[in-house]
Formats: sequence, structure tokens, C-alpha cells
Amino acid sequence: MQTDLSNVKFFAKATGDHWPKTMEELVEGWIALNNAREDEPAYRSLSWAFDAASDLCYGYPELAFEFVLAVLAKHISEETFFVLAAGPLEDLLANNGAAIIDRVEVQARLDTRFQELLGGVWRNKMSEDIWQRVQRAASPAC
Repeated sequence: MQTDLSNVKFFAKATGDHWPKTMEELVEGWIALNNAREDEPAYRSLSWAFDAASDLCYGYPELAFEFVLAVLAKHISEETFFVLAAGPLEDLLANNGAAIIDRVEVQARLDTRFQELLGGVWRNKMSEDIWQRVQRAASPAC
């Protein structure tokens, strides 16, 4: 089932003329943005995907977690994999760690690729408790 994003209140930013209507649209746009070079016209036209993903990570933790898993489920480059870890997943945990950490721990136990993704997350502004839990979940001994 396609997740509807039409009720998400995306913040109006300078680049925000286009906002995704579905999770799939956001996922595809975000991946395309990360595959584009900064000097390509496509890069600028896809900047909405960065803004929309950021908005989810700050204000909609469940949807942001779904976004991360949906991107991870796609065939993505190693570079995009690391951007997903150091970008959306890290932002999600830094801003909404308490709301999402239980799901993160469960997902890490079920999915070694997600566990590897957690290894690319830096502490950022996570509380000590959340950071310790993220590190344990990222550990192969988890």
C-alpha cells in the first residue's frame, strides 16, 4: 500500500514549490537527488526531496522511519547508503530518538542491512541514553 503524504504539513522553504504526495514519490525523488551531480539541472529541480525528507525527520518520526526503510529496500549505491545513514536516519534519531528508538532496535535485530546502516550514524545531538542504544543496536553482537 502506498503511504499518502498529502496530509503532511511540509514547511515552506525557498525550494519548496513541489511537495510529494506519496512516500514512493519522495523515495524516488530523494534517491534521484542523491544520484545527481550538483551541477546538473536535475539536482536543483529535485531539492524538494531533501527538504521533504528533512521535514519528516523533524516532525513525523513514524513516517521518517518508513522513509528510511523504503529507501533501504531499493537498490541504492554505496554512497547513497551512507548519505541515508548520516542524513535522514541520523536526523531522525537526533530529533526524535526517544519516539523511535524501540522500533530502531527491533529493526536492527531483524535486518542486518539496517544494522549496518546504523553504523553510519554519528551522535549528533542524541541524548547519552539514545546514543548508547543506537551503538548497541549497530553492533553485530546485538
